[in-house]
Amino acid sequence: MSVCEKCSRFHLRFDRPYTPEDFLHGQRNALVWIIGLNPKGEDGYNDSDSSEKRLNCFSEEQFRRKPDRYYARFGKVLPWLLHTLGKEGGVAHTDLIKCYSPQFPPANVKGHDVNLMIQNCIGYLATQIRTHKPRIIICHGSPVGRYIENILPPPTGTDNHANSYKSHIDGLEVTVVRTGFLSQMDNYSKKRLASEIAHHLEEINIDVHGA
Repeated sequence: MSVCEKCSRFHLRFDRPYTPEDFLHGQRNALVWIIGLNPKGEDGYNDSDSSEKRLNCFSEEQFRRKPDRYYARFGKVLPWLLHTLGKEGGVAHTDLIKCYSPQFPPANVKGHDVNLMIQNCIGYLATQIRTHKPRIIICHGSPVGRYIENILPPPTGTDNHANSYKSHIDGLEVTVVRTGFLSQMDNYSKKRLASEIAHHLEEINIDVHGA
């Protein structure tokens, strides 16, 4: 078991059969990572899934027949994101915060403590990026877009409202795409996001129509 109790004062604890750095849905060599805020759930203490099961969770027949609503939203923005989810060189998913909670921030975490909780956890995400080297990161939700700058800072002079930018980590160029929560976006914004992601995929020689 791997245990992290950095946020025990907030009644959060990572206690699973794998490390926080292994908290990834999909293949480790995925070129595109979607990063959400935190895994939603009532029980953050009892997660018996193995790391290998999480790597292969999108290949399960049930998921292919009826994708989870969260992931289906990305498929509606750009089908390639859903079609290659969990495939080698395709799309993977992780979260900024690794501990489960029914909402974000947890009901007992307020004000400055929200920032403290994120700072406690963001190092795990940095290690994941350095180790597995995704080429494109889609930040789902403005908080993720803000905090990812601690790991992948935008170039000097980048507009705060820019939809995307290129950064570097250990010599690797990573494109960061910033977006709001898909459930709150109108169709025009989703089409613009699809065009943005498709453009960056083409930059790394991926044909979004060939999935």
